[in-house]
Amino acid sequence: MLSAPHLAAGLSALACLAAGLAGCGGTPKGAVSGKVSYRDRAVTEGQVSFLSAKGVPIMAAIRPDGTYTAEGLAYGDYLVAVISIAKGTDPMTAARRLREKAAKNPGQGNGAADAALDRALREGPRYLVPARYADHATSRLTFKVDRVRDTFNLDLK
Repeated sequence: MLSAPHLAAGLSALACLAAGLAGCGGTPKGAVSGKVSYRDRAVTEGQVSFLSAKGVPIMAAIRPDGTYTAEGLAYGDYLVAVISIAKGTDPMTAARRLREKAAKNPGQGNGAADAALDRALREGPRYLVPARYADHATSRLTFKVDRVRDTFNLDLK
């Protein structure tokens, strides 16, 4: 016969086992994988962002074949965004490149570099998918995480 402390420990262990992959007393978490496409072509760079009701985004890199995997998502509803910007067209990258160029060529005029930065700031980034998908509020993409592993293919139009 089991003593009271052993019985309590056994029941506690059984309760943790019943909680499964969620962990004992922890919030269940899942992973979402899928493929991102725009006009039936794979999106080959960028990020997929899952935004919870708590306002904490989980980001997943889009691989060259268009696939992504987001891990550590607590069970619940998410707003989803797809951010895919052509390399070198965002103002931060333009500014970094200009700083690097100026560091290599000190004392030379920076008129062309300044004009290029002004243009990048004025024009903004060049999105590889419509810009509305880059904002959780305008993308109209949602997903409910309710399993340990799930698939969410994003076929953008």
